[in-house]
Amino acid sequence: MTNFEDNTKTLKTLIKKTKKSGKQAWEAGKILNHIFDAKEYKEKYKTFNNYTSNEFDIKEETAKQYITIYKNIPIHMITDKMLVSHLYTIAEMQDILKGQILGILRLEEDESKVTYDGDIVLIFKQVLEQAKSSLSDKEAKELFKFIKKLDLQENERRKRAKNNPLERAERLEEISLHKNYKSLTELYHYSPISEQGLVGLFCTTFHLIKQEKFIFNDIKSSFEAIIYIRTEYPDAQILIKKEIRDSDIYSDHNNYEKINIEFELNSFNYWKHKHHESLEKCDMIICWEIDKIPTEILSPPILCIKELLETGKIELH
Repeated sequence: MTNFEDNTKTLKTLIKKTKKSGKQAWEAGKILNHIFDAKEYKEKYKTFNNYTSNEFDIKEETAKQYITIYKNIPIHMITDKMLVSHLYTIAEMQDILKGQILGILRLEEDESKVTYDGDIVLIFKQVLEQAKSSLSDKEAKELFKFIKKLDLQENERRKRAKNNPLERAERLEEISLHKNYKSLTELYHYSPISEQGLVGLFCTTFHLIKQEKFIFNDIKSSFEAIIYIRTEYPDAQILIKKEIRDSDIYSDHNNYEKINIEFELNSFNYWKHKHHESLEKCDMIICWEIDKIPTEILSPPILCIKELLETGKIELH
């Protein structure tokens, strides 16, 4: 049996295990890299894609992802619990950020039994990359724990939505409502348990909310009218009215502005749903509860409706 045949036989065993093991993906990448560079596949196949498709039922693209993992991540940085989906996300990152994330994943695995998927690692990576400045290891570790916690809460919420959606719902009358909003308890027994519920609550109270002033782009403003609400991102467009300074010339253009709104039950879902990747601009996030994230993370202004109902004021975060 030739060296090529031995390698192919070994790969068949490794590739079956790669979905559950990042280390196996690294080992597969090492052998595939050798076969590709030495063109050993030409013993039986014209192209590398023909080789990977026929022998392992994977595309050349997948094989080259294994190679990228092998080339870009040292084997000693890969733990037994890391999945290939984690490593795909990390492999092409800058070395400093890559080392930070791998170190945090290693610590998390030592301290916690809660599993996480590649999507959580992807969100973590993207948020770190979009930060105004580098986060310390302590800050980054807390952020990763926070993202895992939110993902767990979201999974639990989805299960409850099918069985008993009000199982953990907060009664609106138990919230310390500002006097302007106390009458809401006559319409709503519970606080929103979904994004759709938040939209309904916002629309119901819009006639009251539009009376409140807030600072938007350094100008005192107020909501004027809802132009539309839809299911696509961004969820809505709202007209705001800006207070004109004495030095400004009055005109409809100066006095009013249309802004794009994204509704989220929890503010961090904006990043979890990957809206920060969109080319369409979001001018404001409107949420029920605001999640505390590092101030270094870039974010549109956030309006927390729960806070508004408690204080009677609009404070953008």
